[in-house]
Formats: sequence, structure tokens, C-alpha cells
Amino acid sequence: MLDIGAWDGWFSFEMERRGAEVLAIDNWDNPRFHQARAMLNSRVDYRQMDIYEAHAGARGYFDIVLFMVCCTLEAPIAGTGARMRAGDGDGGGGFVYLAGRASTG
Repeated sequence: MLDIGAWDGWFSFEMERRGAEVLAIDNWDNPRFHQARAMLNSRVDYRQMDIYEAHAGARGYFDIVLFMVCCTLEAPIAGTGARMRAGDGDGGGGFVYLAGRASTG
């Protein structure tokens, strides 16, 4: 499972608890993620990287992709669409897209 924009890792750790092997990426090194990973004795693979630097050839293919950062990206689909594919290429896998609403104050 790939968690894009993992932040503090809640979804990453929950998916790991349910049996998934998880790669969590974010564009900054969140200390809360590391604290939670240590407290949970987690094996989630955390990498600090920009989504525009990620591509399937370098990271592999994923059965599930969590992508919950679209409101913070200039071109969210360009960041994942051509570069990441969920599944094994046979139509399997899934892409979870949860959009948030920006607050105007």
C-alpha cells in the first residue's frame, strides 16, 4: 500500500495493523510520524520525497494507493496519474481519492 502525503501516519499505521506492507511518503519529515512509528514498533517504510519525484519504475506497483493531498498540489493528477499505477497491471488494485475542502476562514 502506498500512502501519499502520510502526515502523521494514521492511515499508514492502520493499514499496517490490518496486514498491509506500507510505503508512506510526504514532502517533509514529520517528527510525529517518527514518534508514532517508534511507539507502535511499526515497520512502515517512510520516505521524504515529493510526489512529482515518485514514479512506478522506482517504487514498484501498489494494490492500494491513498492520496489525500490533492488540495495542496498544483497538479494532483499529474503527480500520480502518469507516474503511479495501483495494482499489478492486470486491472487489480484500487486508488482511494479523498478530497478535502479548503477553508476560506
